[in-house]
Amino acid sequence: MLVCGVSVGCLVLGSVNHRPEASIELQGAKPDELHRGTTVSLVAKLADEDGDLEGLTSRWQVLFVGQGARLYLAPGGALTSSSTAAGEGSSLSVTLPRDERLGGSYDVVVKLVVRDPQR
Repeated sequence: MLVCGVSVGCLVLGSVNHRPEASIELQGAKPDELHRGTTVSLVAKLADEDGDLEGLTSRWQVLFVGQGARLYLAPGGALTSSSTAAGEGSSLSVTLPRDERLGGSYDVVVKLVVRDPQR
């Protein structure tokens, strides 16, 4: 008679560091009031199940996609065709561009990356 046993498991000693959560709040205008030249504030709303918000860092990227142009917001408000971070911190002020390269209407894509140094 042959008896075989296999055991698979995971033993965690100490606390588990959970991934932080983030959402973006638009301040300064309602979505249906946005037009070229409008300045809005993007505010990062952060939450961490571990309760440790102090070490979190936030990095913003803003991309404007028009009829044949993809322009990134660079620090200081300049537009560039190269992928770049627009800024760091818990908020970012953005003025919607009047740049002719974007054509008529354009989309705005906002990316917020939050890092936890403990992960």
